[in-house]
Amino acid sequence: MNKKGQDSTGAASIIFVITAILVLYILLIPSDARDSLLDDNLISNGNDNGKEEDREYVLDEHVGRLDYLASSEKTYPINSFIMQTKTEANILVSRSGLSVIKSVFEDEKARVDFQANPELTGDLTLAFNIERSGGILSITLNNNLIFRGELSSGNSPHILIENRHLQRHNELVFEVSSPGFVFWRVNRYDLTNINVVGDVTDDSMSKSSQSINIRSADYDLFDTARLRFLPVCDDSVSGLSISINNREVFRGSPDCNVFNHIEFSKDIVYPGVNFLDFKISRGHILMDRVEIISSLDAPEPPVYYFEIDEEEYFSNGELNKYVIAGIEFTNPDRKRLELFVNGRIIGITTTDVKVERDISEFVEPGMNSIEIRPRQDLDISSLKVWLE
Repeated sequence: MNKKGQDSTGAASIIFVITAILVLYILLIPSDARDSLLDDNLISNGNDNGKEEDREYVLDEHVGRLDYLASSEKTYPINSFIMQTKTEANILVSRSGLSVIKSVFEDEKARVDFQANPELTGDLTLAFNIERSGGILSITLNNNLIFRGELSSGNSPHILIENRHLQRHNELVFEVSSPGFVFWRVNRYDLTNINVVGDVTDDSMSKSSQSINIRSADYDLFDTARLRFLPVCDDSVSGLSISINNREVFRGSPDCNVFNHIEFSKDIVYPGVNFLDFKISRGHILMDRVEIISSLDAPEPPVYYFEIDEEEYFSNGELNKYVIAGIEFTNPDRKRLELFVNGRIIGITTTDVKVERDISEFVEPGMNSIEIRPRQDLDISSLKVWLE
């Protein structure tokens, strides 16, 4: 009795040790291999089960590329950037002195030329000192009269110039009136320190160009698109314009410090590199959280159908053969997908080029369906279903 008890205890210890080793082995092996060991539906990974010529195929399809869409939206972020203009008072033109004379024998006018950008220049003033005066002084800018009157020596007038008279190339003309019947008289003005002063805006940092790259596969799924951005600014900002591929999608004043949304047509963008151009007329703005968001039409997962003849393969409601689904991939990378056989799911995670699953318990007499739902982008050479 003691001997039998000792043998029984020793056998139990050996079984316990073997079980512990097996459990530890299963826990330590890679997850793909562990899944293969534990998956009841697994027939083989990488090796065909039986001879292919003996198989009775009920489905043999080339699948091809399957794109995985993790979300109903695709976001293309753009780095934050600053646009600003700087306005300062500048002297557009300066002359130390000039004279205008009108008499019976003399008619001398004075001309002053200067350049300006009417869109970036404002609040113009013509200023000068009068050393000598006589008669009525007339001043025109680009043939527009901006002053006419009699001035006294020693004065320093400041004459406002309206922006509507301003051009890129400008000409100021000074002239004095004729003495008339007093023919012996000479009308004359001697002017010094002649300056045209105005507020000039530097817009060298008022523009920004950005780009995004849209994959062809994503573009094919585009439904609608919108531009979203958070402008950090104040009311001094004006004249914001936004163009995508040289087509304007917005012009106006942004809503500062809140998200702005601009919807635009899919036709404005195209697969590959797309360019976005931003510009302001005046002010300082930080364009933050800029992104294009596209709503996507999810691709329908492929569904294939096969038929199992009830009279030939079912006996008393029980299937008398195994039904195997085999998938062949184009590469040995890690792959994740789901098979839905008549709506019942089989998860697959593998690095093998070929996998096979026993789907017998999901099959019904007559027409059956098998759907492939990728959990990542996949390239599948073939999907086959056979009986053996």
